[in-house]
Amino acid sequence: MSYSEILLSIKSHIENSGLTLQQVADAMGISIKTLKSHLVGKTKPRINHIEKLCLILNVLPSKLLGL
Repeated sequence: MSYSEILLSIKSHIENSGLTLQQVADAMGISIKTLKSHLVGKTKPRINHIEKLCLILNVLPSKLLGL
């Protein structure tokens, strides 16, 4: 899976969660600006951000990352 496909998967999971980007960012302990930067591919999230995102969205990392 390409990086752009991973980003689409992450965006899709966030949208399907019913949470706002602000709620996700707050739960992750990052700013909304940082989250948006990750979602457009401007910056790459740290592994601990991916782990937190999986917990927040209740999804396995392999599913979120398309592995």
